[in-house]
Amino acid sequence: MQTTDTLHTYKLCAGSNTEEAQAILMRAINALREEYGDVKQTAIQKTKAIGTEACLYYENVGIGLESTLSPSDLKIRLKKMEYMHGRRKRDYPIVALDIDIIAVDGVIVHPDYNQRDYVKELMEELGKVENKKAN
Repeated sequence: MQTTDTLHTYKLCAGSNTEEAQAILMRAINALREEYGDVKQTAIQKTKAIGTEACLYYENVGIGLESTLSPSDLKIRLKKMEYMHGRRKRDYPIVALDIDIIAVDGVIVHPDYNQRDYVKELMEELGKVENKKAN
């Protein structure tokens, strides 16, 4: 993993659709806090599952953090975190933990931002959380 001289601002969206979704999301956020320090989060939001009838809802949360890791290296770390929290591709449509990078340094980099209303809502709420803590 390479770090850069640049401190990047990341906005993430995490979700789970297991019976322990809230606990899994909170463990993931706590792990991010241990590694990156001042991590901001939105309230966890229950959203209707899209693209599958095998589960009805996901629990989702917006997460903000800063890191000198490049976006590709942060993505590798997040995928490892998903695995450590029980994510297995073979288990789909049950998803223990999914974490996506939505924006890097204010630039939207993930298509879900434009395709999923709940992602926009979480990113807007995250912006409000970040502004509150800055003031």
